[in-house]
Amino acid sequence: MTEYGRLFLDLTLAWGVLSLLLLFIAWRRAAKGNIADHKMLMIMLTAGSWLFVMSYLMHYIIPGMALPHIPRRFVPWFAIHGTVALFPLFGATALIYARMNSSREAFLNHHHRLLGRIAAGLWCFTHIGGLINIWLLI
Repeated sequence: MTEYGRLFLDLTLAWGVLSLLLLFIAWRRAAKGNIADHKMLMIMLTAGSWLFVMSYLMHYIIPGMALPHIPRRFVPWFAIHGTVALFPLFGATALIYARMNSSREAFLNHHHRLLGRIAAGLWCFTHIGGLINIWLLI
């Protein structure tokens, strides 16, 4: 495994644990009506997720930054994990954008709680799946 591949797995582990913790805290803040903290945490989670995706894509751009080899039997799981991960990432980005730039009656804002619950469930699946991915690759 390359140095970048090992570093990527270490950062993936750290991000997976940290993001699950932040997601739980953000959910609790929203449930208690602390919208300002919830908003800040969700912006941090979404920005962190985009940084994670960008670091993953770097191995396609920069020579010598290969990630660990994925055994063929795990490819379907990794494909499902990666595909499902896009839904909460784009969903959270759209919800944040809607909250910052739209009227309160816009569709995303009007259904924010429902869409947030769906995105949070998918996000938990994604991060737990990421931890499983590390276990499979080590």
